[in-house]
Amino acid sequence: MSTRAAALEPAQSAGTGLPARPDRPDRLQDLPLAVAVAVELLVLALLPRVVTVDGPAHVAGGWALAHAGDPVVSRLYEIDLQALPNLLATFLLAGLLTVVGPDAAEKLLVAGYAVLLPLALRYALRGVDPRAGWLAVVAVPFTGSYLFFYGFYNFCLGLALALVVAGVALRRRDGWTAWPVAGLAAAVLLTWAAHLLPALVAAVLVAVLALTRVAHDRTGGLGPALRRHLLPVVVAGLPVLGLTLAFAGSDAAARGPAEHRPLLDLVLGLIGLGRPLVVYAVAEYAVAAVLALVLLGLAWQRHPPSPERRALGLTTVLATVAYLASPNRFGPEYGFLNDRLSLFPPLLLLLWAAGPPPSRTTRRAVVAAVLGVGLALALLRVPTETRYQRDVAELLSVAPAVPRGSTLVRLQLWRPEPAGGPVAGRNRFRDPLRHQTSRLAVLAGSVDAGHYEAVLPYFPVRFRPGLDPRRALDPTLRELDRVPPGIDLAAARELVDVVIVLGRRRASEQVLASPQAQRALADLTASYRLAATSTRSGLAEVWVRRS
Repeated sequence: MSTRAAALEPAQSAGTGLPARPDRPDRLQDLPLAVAVAVELLVLALLPRVVTVDGPAHVAGGWALAHAGDPVVSRLYEIDLQALPNLLATFLLAGLLTVVGPDAAEKLLVAGYAVLLPLALRYALRGVDPRAGWLAVVAVPFTGSYLFFYGFYNFCLGLALALVVAGVALRRRDGWTAWPVAGLAAAVLLTWAAHLLPALVAAVLVAVLALTRVAHDRTGGLGPALRRHLLPVVVAGLPVLGLTLAFAGSDAAARGPAEHRPLLDLVLGLIGLGRPLVVYAVAEYAVAAVLALVLLGLAWQRHPPSPERRALGLTTVLATVAYLASPNRFGPEYGFLNDRLSLFPPLLLLLWAAGPPPSRTTRRAVVAAVLGVGLALALLRVPTETRYQRDVAELLSVAPAVPRGSTLVRLQLWRPEPAGGPVAGRNRFRDPLRHQTSRLAVLAGSVDAGHYEAVLPYFPVRFRPGLDPRRALDPTLRELDRVPPGIDLAAARELVDVVIVLGRRRASEQVLASPQAQRALADLTASYRLAATSTRSGLAEVWVRRS
């Protein structure tokens, strides 16, 4: 560093690498982030609805929880309020659905996440260095991650809350007092209620941070250092530890056989950020790679060493190893593990590299590059999003033809593809229509027999044993989501009042001639009558059971 630059650098406090007197923050540094988030919220407000894969199923879960006393809900659903991960989004949606409709409720949930993630990242960054808040703009492209567009709302909320946990812990350089310990315990508990995986990553970071501080702190010997840095975080983590052990011993934690992705695919997907960020188009890989280069450039800068940076560096390595070593699935119940884990190494690396910009020019260049990446990703997704919005709107247009209080199921004969075709390894089976019958059911005050939350043990609303329409249709729980589905409409006739046929006019001859489609269509015409067809293209047909 030159003599002049050294003279301009603020004095450093001993052992922390932080300025002894932080400069007054430049409020204009936050302006690009504020504008970007405001634009995201404006676009969200203008959209008719949020279109994701799993989002409608979460809305249906919230609706069932909010209407647990209604006859149509209580007949088929049972409510299980034991402490489980994956609760937060359902409870938030249940509360929102008491005051607004399903589309508005989902928009408000997504808006909260779009604000929370950048604020949480900024909070964590400033925990590393109070001058590093300008880097929170990196949250903009990560807000629209692959998992967000899949509708993994609990995980997305958990990711943001894990950054809050990191921000709380990073600030306790000199030890803990009662209120920060209580705050840490509450933040970890809320993260756990959203999703187990972000809570575990946050817990590892907090533990590594505490041990690194113990090793660094020589004041008074080992015992006082353990009491200052390790004992408080152990106390804060005891509630979540107990909940996690209880969950691990429950039926909800039962796993299937492990399925691994090729190692080279995982390495390339992380280095270029394709795995966490690419959603629809091949061109998104090139845009994501630009952001990867920006993060690597930020990591190339040198900052004074500190226990916090050492802990963040070690946790980044641990998260990367976990991403590479983890299977992608544990049977049908626990999937997308590599996709979930892929978000942590780049964000932890950003925290490790957090610091003030070397110059105003560098700051402007980084901010412009990051916002350019976010804008480019959004524009590349517009054609597919427009197509999906149109198809979903047409499907939902038949809601008035669905009798209130009925139980419905979809018979899907065609799967929409992104504009430009599917991207290998990314969206071959990504189907925005898969769970839209759950939204249709909410609009019609009915129950979706294909509501996937209701057959999994880690959600609070489940179908009652003996009155489970999903298992009556599909005992293996694997056929309903196929195109064509190998379901048994005749076996479930007494439980299913309405069948929504999707895409018959767009289906291929091969699909229509398949044994699965032929059987389902024969059962359909034998027991149900056509009540309505969507007017735009005939995408959706409503078939009502004959008396």
